[in-house]
Amino acid sequence: MLPIAWAVFAGLVGPVVAAFCLAVEPPPANPNAPEPLIGTLLGLALMIAWGGAAITAGRRRASALTWASVVGGLSMAMTISCPLSGHHTSIGMWWIGQFIVCGAAWAAAGIGLHSIHRARVDT
Repeated sequence: MLPIAWAVFAGLVGPVVAAFCLAVEPPPANPNAPEPLIGTLLGLALMIAWGGAAITAGRRRASALTWASVVGGLSMAMTISCPLSGHHTSIGMWWIGQFIVCGAAWAAAGIGLHSIHRARVDT
């Protein structure tokens, strides 16, 4: 069974990272431009990962950390693809902040997953 602290982390990491990213992100380069296909696909995958993380975290399953790792990876992919897709035309401190927060979330999920697997091997 997943410890409560890791379950809370896994269940909330997606919305917390998204809230931060939305708070620091400037308006798009062209607000009337359609959403790039890559953004739509990554966003859909991210919503699925959020659901997987929330459901498995609620059940306190170790797989919640796998889902949280997917959330971190997808958040990182969205951060990287944003200026590449033309959604934003420049990289600034907002982008560096998003990169650091998404990377930290991804790394924390990986560390949690590793610690859970290690604890299972040690017992």
